[in-house]
Amino acid sequence: MFKGCPFGLKHIASRYQRVINSILADVPYALAFVDDIIIFSKSYEEHITHVQNVIKKLTNVNLILNVDKCQFAQTSVYLLGFCVDAKGSRLDPRKVTNALSWEKPSTGKDIQRFLGLVNYFRKYLPNLSEVTAPLDKLRFEGKLTSKIWDQEQDDAFTKIKQLLASAPVLYHPDLNEPFYVATDASNYSIGAVLYQIIDKQIRHLGFMARALSTSEKNYSTTKRELLAIVFALKKFHPFLWGNPFTLYTDHKALTYIHTQPVANSMMIQWLDTILDYDFKIIHRPGIQNVLPDMLSRLFESERTLVGDKNQHKTWITPHIANSKNTNMTNRMMMPDDLVTPAPEERQELLLKIHLEGHRGSQAMVTTLHSEGIHWTNLKQDALDCINSCPDCQKFNVAKHGYHPLSSIYADAPWDHICIDTAGPMTTSIQGNNYILVVVDVFTRFCVLKAMPDKSSHTIALALRNILSLFGRPKIIQSDNGTEYVNDIIRKYTEISGIDHRLITAYHPRSNGIAERWVGKTKNIIYKRLQGKNDDWDLYLDSTQEALNNTPTALHDTRPFSLMFARRPNQFKDYSDVSIPTNYNETRKQFNGHITKFNNTVLPAIREKIKTSQTAAENKFNKSHRIIKEIPSGSQVMIKNINRTAKTDPLYIGNYTIVRKNQGGSYILVDGTGALLPRNIPPSHIKVISEEQSEVYDVEAVIDHKGTPGNWLYLVRWKGYDAKDDTWEPEKHFHDNRPILKYWNRRNGQHNVEPNSSEKRPRKTHDNSSRKRARN
Repeated sequence: MFKGCPFGLKHIASRYQRVINSILADVPYALAFVDDIIIFSKSYEEHITHVQNVIKKLTNVNLILNVDKCQFAQTSVYLLGFCVDAKGSRLDPRKVTNALSWEKPSTGKDIQRFLGLVNYFRKYLPNLSEVTAPLDKLRFEGKLTSKIWDQEQDDAFTKIKQLLASAPVLYHPDLNEPFYVATDASNYSIGAVLYQIIDKQIRHLGFMARALSTSEKNYSTTKRELLAIVFALKKFHPFLWGNPFTLYTDHKALTYIHTQPVANSMMIQWLDTILDYDFKIIHRPGIQNVLPDMLSRLFESERTLVGDKNQHKTWITPHIANSKNTNMTNRMMMPDDLVTPAPEERQELLLKIHLEGHRGSQAMVTTLHSEGIHWTNLKQDALDCINSCPDCQKFNVAKHGYHPLSSIYADAPWDHICIDTAGPMTTSIQGNNYILVVVDVFTRFCVLKAMPDKSSHTIALALRNILSLFGRPKIIQSDNGTEYVNDIIRKYTEISGIDHRLITAYHPRSNGIAERWVGKTKNIIYKRLQGKNDDWDLYLDSTQEALNNTPTALHDTRPFSLMFARRPNQFKDYSDVSIPTNYNETRKQFNGHITKFNNTVLPAIREKIKTSQTAAENKFNKSHRIIKEIPSGSQVMIKNINRTAKTDPLYIGNYTIVRKNQGGSYILVDGTGALLPRNIPPSHIKVISEEQSEVYDVEAVIDHKGTPGNWLYLVRWKGYDAKDDTWEPEKHFHDNRPILKYWNRRNGQHNVEPNSSEKRPRKTHDNSSRKRARN
């Protein structure tokens, strides 16, 4: 006897399905597809009960669940190529991506495979049979030559991909609201859509379509419309039978059946089907009026720019031919050679040219001009077309935006501290590998602690040791590393009454103070080691002393002096200093000193800090592209932090802005409505909504700065002045040809970029006036 299902038996899958169906036969809230079980509930409490019941039934028959593959209390699930939630269902974007990246078919078998994938999603794709008709007729061809595969097939292939990318959400039906059905018929196919109107919003429940058979193509137009009605009633029978509904179609379709002198058996069957339903008829030919806007544009009536005698031609003015910036092709064209197409044709023209190779806006404009086509605002329309392309949104270089700099402010010493970990370092003789760096925001006083590891237990002990000496702060700020985000640190801060604030994930600039002191600490230690790398922790105390006795640019004062309200003792002999004998007088002097420090020194330091931070903010805002707050509901993509290869997209999405938090980062939700597990800084966000989206083309790289391997490039953007140039890192370039051209100009060689062994190229501007910031 087998203890489990053996491999190789063909009937195992169906047998297992029958077994699992019998186990769950009396459980109406659970469904199974082979070994996948989905449990659905109206509330969380009900869901717990349902899950317990299902697990109990499985346990009773010795079926074991794989806990690692189980997901509980999900608001949405991916199931058999679809994403299902309380709102409705939509296509699984992972499956859609496979279809969008499908190469153009080269054989009839390729067409069959592509249509097989697309047909699986046909419920979400209106009029699919009509769109696939040009491909369907080539299913049984061998090799697809240019004589067989022409522009008609190219257009159909592109339109199918657009349909997949624009597939709407199909809502769950509300049985308390009326249903509506719209039908349509063409020379090649019939289609129908079922929907409801709730709160003046059309909610689609399903799309159905099929191709006409050879004999059905010979039907009259009215008979095809009647066939579409019968087809819709059968397909949407579970929703429509027994419920009054409204049918939008051509009146003549139903009168046709009563005008036949002799009704054949097919007509009688159609009549029997129609009489089973209770509906009222409203005349409205076509189903385009109830499609989503994005889909309805894909089904506009086809026209042509060539040979249409009824099309009115609008000629452009002669100034293009005389423009100095016009290329040779355009200068050779006379105005009478350029035609302006009708507005409804322009989007299709642009999309066709763009999808040939995801061309940039200038290339699209040049291509249209070379074909004798132009219209007002052509460049802007090309930019809008690129902006609507999801693949281009993922890969195009974008200008990064920043919110105005907002400095961290503390009111008194040790009120607010920042912590970070430096390392791993070379293992020291004492067995240390890491440095805990603690910096006071107000004074910039730092404490450095060597540690053998960065486990939560070690961090907590080191932090407790430091706070026992200097007291507990009101706020501790750290990154999202596991050494800081754990139960031990959480308990310690809660018991101590400390507000533990976490910075935005993958955005170290948010913890810039600690990051800078980590860099300063390592820089000083490395300079002192002189090759004895395993002695680095012996220099930690002197490094801490050096940092705390160095005035910072923030307040031009030693951190030690502000921290302890006195000057540090110098390396000299204090044996001749007299010891005070009148302790009462000394106490009065000390209290007076503290009072003066609190009433005079601290207010002056606060004013100095405020002035310094204001100057830094102004400098930052002048040198960075400052953006306005992104409105809630905006569609955005976010930087792909897991990008490992140049073929990976720079951005992933789409996501929706929920709101901005107090730290300036944004809370986002994905397409299923689930909150992202981390907040996103504005520099990682790329807005793609129509109102705010812009795509920029790189004209040239002008300059560079930084160090080998970490160069920043000054980018000149096409169509923008020099004042709009921005510094961009190499990782923001999907196409590195502008960078190679830049180094080619500088070095006089091909594809040569300086490395650490080469002399750093001389900058094109003078940096002698720049001063190194001391903080």
